[in-house]
Amino acid sequence: MRFSFKLDERKFRAMLHLHDYHNEKKIMIFWSDLTQIPISQFSKSYKKPHTGKRKREGYPGSTRIRYYYSKIALELRTIYNTFADSLGL
Repeated sequence: MRFSFKLDERKFRAMLHLHDYHNEKKIMIFWSDLTQIPISQFSKSYKKPHTGKRKREGYPGSTRIRYYYSKIALELRTIYNTFADSLGL
């Protein structure tokens, strides 16, 4: 999106999805560096309880990224609908 739209970086928000065995601070730094979203724009992490079945070493969890601006959402929806229509979806 950063290459296609003029965006206000302050409108990005991120939320981590982690297991209880993750180091939240370390993972937050990883995702902040990767996404270029400041840690101050991360909301409270979702912590999934560990079932004890397996532990995925090196797995950095996942993150949900949101951008709060309805005009961009409408433009993206229009692009999607146009593309889907051209494919007959």
